Amino acid sequence: MGHETTHARVYRLLRQQLMSGDYLPGSSLSIRFVSETFDVSATPVREALKRLESQYALTKGPGRTMIVPQLSLGELKDMRDIRLNLEGLLAAKAAERATTEEVDEIANICSQMETAINERHLDEYFRLNADFHRAVYVASKAEVAIGFVDSLWMRAGPYMRLPVAAKSESGFSEGRRLPMECHWACTDALRRRDPESARKSIETDIWTASARTLEHLAEQSRTQLDGVIPQFTLRRAHDA
Repeated sequence: MGHETTHARVYRLLRQQLMSGDYLPGSSLSIRFVSETFDVSATPVREALKRLESQYALTKGPGRTMIVPQLSLGELKDMRDIRLNLEGLLAAKAAERATTEEVDEIANICSQMETAINERHLDEYFRLNADFHRAVYVASKAEVAIGFVDSLWMRAGPYMRLPVAAKSESGFSEGRRLPMECHWACTDALRRRDPESARKSIETDIWTASARTLEHLAEQSRTQLDGVIPQFTLRRAHDA
């Protein structure tokens, strides 16, 4: 593997943060904030942010800031349906193509997720959750689809954490049982070379996570105009 450029590193780290839900919908990212966070100059940050904008993971905000998009309920449902089809397909292909080493690594991620739940490490759990899904899809060897999945996850990630972010960390483990059952079921299906079970476990995981998010948004948005989700009070804003 060749040397990773500064631009590529900043892009990779921001992509991981978006997929893990480190930034909630409506959060703003300035060039200065990202530069200071990763201790790099403005040029590679500007390039990374522009690349993320081209993938619809960020949109232009006031001044020189970029904004984590706020999506309508209709857009979130469309994204859920696309993910069900695409990620379910990749999980099925992974059951046919994954190596023993890849399945072992996926199982190891699941074990780390269990530890994060038990120790109530919210940030670690969501990082590992994104790692788990990406490892499954990479194991499908369908390289042409990975970029599409990354783009979807960068838009979905900020919303996955919303139902948890609205609660205290003491209640974090609530609702984690079914996702972990789905993850372990998928891992088992990969070992057994069972494409249909792998597909169903991932689809169940996506559907239940989306249902929690949509239910949370429905409760929070008492007044909606034309299906647009109102501003969230919980956000991580980094203004210039």
